[in-house]
Amino acid sequence: MHERKDKLEGYYFVPSVRTIAVEDKISEDVEPRYLEEEGFYVGVRPQVTSRNQNVMEARLLKSSDKGKNWFGDDGRIKALPNPIKTIPSRPRILTSEDIEVDLKTVYKAPVLSEFDNRFIDGQGSDYGQYQLDIDVNMLIFTHHSMFSKEHLLTTKLQQLFDQYLTRNKKAMTEYYSDKLRVLKSALTNLQGQLYELKDSELPIVSELETKVHNYQQEIRQTHKLRDGEMSSDRNLLRNLLHTWKETKALREKQECTNSPIKLTIRKELSDKATDEQAWRYDLTEELEELKEVNEKEYNVKMKVYKEELEQWKQFMKERKKKNRKAKRGSREGLAESQGESDVETHDAVEVPKPEKPEKTFNEEEEKMKLKQKYKQIRRKPGEPYIYPELSNTAVVTPPSDCPKSEQARRTGMQKCRCFIKVLINDKEVSRTGVRTLSSDFTIRFGEIFNVQIVQWPLNIKLQVFESGAFNNMIAEVFLPIPDTRMTSDVVELEEIDFSSDHKRSYNHSAVGCGYTVELGEGDSVKHVTPLTSGSIVSSVAWGVGDDNRPLIPPESLNPQDIKMQHRYDALSALGAGGVIDIEKLSNWINDARLDPNDPVNANIIHSVKMLRGGDGNQSHIPDFFRLEQLQEEFNFVTDDDLALSKRFKMIEYRQKEIPEFRNIKFVPCQEKEIQDDIFKAYELRKQKEQEGLVSADMDPHRAAVAKFLGKVRQQVMARFLAAQHQFSLEDVVNEEAVPNIGLLGGNILKLAEPRRPLRPQRKERKTVTAQNLAGLDVNILINIERAFDIPVRSSAIR
Repeated sequence: MHERKDKLEGYYFVPSVRTIAVEDKISEDVEPRYLEEEGFYVGVRPQVTSRNQNVMEARLLKSSDKGKNWFGDDGRIKALPNPIKTIPSRPRILTSEDIEVDLKTVYKAPVLSEFDNRFIDGQGSDYGQYQLDIDVNMLIFTHHSMFSKEHLLTTKLQQLFDQYLTRNKKAMTEYYSDKLRVLKSALTNLQGQLYELKDSELPIVSELETKVHNYQQEIRQTHKLRDGEMSSDRNLLRNLLHTWKETKALREKQECTNSPIKLTIRKELSDKATDEQAWRYDLTEELEELKEVNEKEYNVKMKVYKEELEQWKQFMKERKKKNRKAKRGSREGLAESQGESDVETHDAVEVPKPEKPEKTFNEEEEKMKLKQKYKQIRRKPGEPYIYPELSNTAVVTPPSDCPKSEQARRTGMQKCRCFIKVLINDKEVSRTGVRTLSSDFTIRFGEIFNVQIVQWPLNIKLQVFESGAFNNMIAEVFLPIPDTRMTSDVVELEEIDFSSDHKRSYNHSAVGCGYTVELGEGDSVKHVTPLTSGSIVSSVAWGVGDDNRPLIPPESLNPQDIKMQHRYDALSALGAGGVIDIEKLSNWINDARLDPNDPVNANIIHSVKMLRGGDGNQSHIPDFFRLEQLQEEFNFVTDDDLALSKRFKMIEYRQKEIPEFRNIKFVPCQEKEIQDDIFKAYELRKQKEQEGLVSADMDPHRAAVAKFLGKVRQQVMARFLAAQHQFSLEDVVNEEAVPNIGLLGGNILKLAEPRRPLRPQRKERKTVTAQNLAGLDVNILINIERAFDIPVRSSAIR
C-alpha cells in the first residue's frame, strides 16, 4: 500500500490545507503593504473558510508564474467587496426629465376588436347577466386507498346486489318465458290451420308454411335467449352467495368487523313434485324440438343425397352405353370411336358415388346433455327459493377491540380530507370546503356555486384533491354543458363516475391502490389490482333571477346552437305563428324526423293528430282539450274497480291508522283471501258514531251543527296522526350543545344569582310539538311573579 502511494506521488498533486507564509506569495525583497493601515477603504471581503482559501493559494503557487496576478500587495487573494447590502434601500426613481429622450417609453392603448367569439356579448363594457349554477352535492368512493380487504369484498357484494336488483326489475327470464309460451300457442294454431288445408291447393297454404317455419326459428332463438338469462341469473346469485361467504370468513379471521354491510338470505320452500313435473315437461318439449330439427336436417341431407345419386346413376349409365358402343364397332370405327371416347372421357367430369347420410340423433345422449344444462342454469326440484336482502345492520367493531393494524388504518382514514375545485374553460372559479372522509367513504359537500359568466362555457371540470402537506389531485371529471331548457329549478342530480391510476401503499391493513392484493383462501385465492374509483353527485344548470327570469345567454349569437335549436325546437324554428299553422308544423315534424314513440314528443304529435282530419288534408279545432292525453293508456284499472277493491281499501285504512286496521302487519296478496266481513266492525262503529251525534228529538239546526263538529273532530284527528309522523332533527337526535367559553361564563354567573330574585325575568322554555304528547300527562306551569297582603298561616303550637 505504501509502495503504491510512493509511486503515485509523482503523478498526482494534493494541495496542502496549511497556512502559507506571506513571503512565499509576494515578490522577493518586497515588504507586504496593508492598505487599511494607510487609510484606504477596501470594503468588506466576502466570507470564505480558511481551509478553502489555503487550498486555493497552494494550487496557485504551484502554477508556472506562481500566481503573481492573483495575489495582492498584502499577500492575500484579490477579492472584490461583498455586493450584498445588509440594510435594504430603495433606488432613486428617475423622473421623465432625467430620462434620456431615446430611452423614453410611449403608452399605446390596446386595440379592441368589435366582436370576439369567446365572449357572449362581444368584447365591450356592457355584459348581460348570465349565470351557471353548479351543485357539488356528494363524493362517493367505490374504492379508496384506505379500503381494507373487507371493504373490497363488501363493495363487490354491493355491486353484485345492485345487479341482482336490476335483473329482478327487468325480469328478462319471465319475459322470454311468456314470449315462448305465446309463440308456442301461436305455432299450435298455425299448425292446426295448416293441417286442415293440407289437401287443398290454395295460395294461403304456402304462406302458412312460411309462417310456421319463421315461428319455429323464433322459438329456437327465444329458447337460447331464455337459457342465457337463466344462466346469468343463476351465476349472479351464486357469485353473490360466494362473496358473502368470503366476507364472513374474512371477518372471522381478522376478528373484527369494519363495515356495516350484512346480507340476509330468505328462503321459501318449493313443491318438489311441481318442480319435477315442470322439469319433465320442459325436457320433453325441448327434446322434441331437437328431434324435429334433426329430422329436418336429415330430410334436407337425404334430398341432396337423392339428387347426387341420380346424377351418379345417369353418369354411370352413359358411361356403360359408350363402352358397349365401342365394343360393337369395327376396327376402323373402333379406332375412331376409341379416339372420340378418349376425348369425351377426358373432357367429362368424374362424378363420385355419394354416401348415404345416417341418422345421428341419439335421444339418450341429448337427454343427458339437457339434464346437465338444466342443473347448471335452473333451480333443482325441491330446492328452496332464495331471496337475498342487503342491509347496513352489521355492528362495526369498536377501534379498541381491533388489531393494531386496523387501528392504524382507522386513524389514518380519519386524517383523510378532500375538496373539489370547479373549473370553467380551464380556469378555477371556486372550490369547496375541505371535508373529512366519513366511515362509509363518502363526503357530503352540499354546496351550490353561482357563477356569472361573460364567455361561452367550452368545458366544465371538477377536480378532486386530497388535502395535506401537498394537495394531490385524485381525479378529474367533465360535466356536460346544460341546454337552454335546463334551469336550476328543474335540474336533477346525476352521478358521474371517475377513476384514477395513481399508486399508494401503507404499512397497516389498508390495501392501498395500484398494487396487487390477494383475496380468499386456499384454492379460491384471487389476485386483484384495485384502482381509486368513485362517483360525484352533481348537477349543472342555468340560474334563475329574482324575477324568475332564466339567466340564459341568447342562442341567436351562437350559429351552431341556433342550428341545433331549429332542429329540435319548433318555436325557435317556426315562431309563434308557425306553431299555430298546422301545415308548417307538420312539415317541420317531417323534416326534423321526430320519433312519435318518444314521450318528449307526445304532446306535439298528439296535437297534430287531433287537429288534422281523417284524410290528412282537412284540419279542425276540437271543442275540448286534454291535460294528459296518455293517462288512459297507463290506467291499469278503472276508478270504480279500484274503489271496490278490498285489498286497496284495507291498505288505505291501515295507512290512515284506523283502529281496526292499524295493527295489521301483512295484507294478503290475493283479494280472494280477504274475508267479506272484515269491514263490518268498522262500518258498524261509524254508524253508531253517526247515530250518537244526532238524536231523534234534536231540531235540524242542532243536528247540522253536531254533524259539522263531528267532521271537524275527524279532521283534527287526521292532522294529529299526520303530525305524529313528522319529526325534526332535535326529535330524532338528542345532541347536547358543545360547551364553549360563553356557556362556561354564564354558568359561573349563575352561582352568584339569588335563588329567589325580586324581579325575575321571563325565560323561554323548550317547545313541545303535538306528536310528542301522545301517552303523556299534560302539566300546566304557573309562575307567580309578585303578590301583596297575603296572610301567612301561623303554625300550630305543639
